[in-house]
Amino acid sequence: ITATSLKMAQGILKLPFLDYLVLAETIICLTILFFVLGAYLIWLRKKV
Repeated sequence: ITATSLKMAQGILKLPFLDYLVLAETIICLTILFFVLGAYLIWLRKKV
């Protein structure tokens, strides 16, 4: 399930729980992004 299809379904159905699904997916994506960025910065420091 992609964020785009969730947002399309949310727009069509107007179900409140889909809002939470989109929000949860956004939080998960941001968490992964920050985790990868942090791991990369740590790896850069070790390399130098």
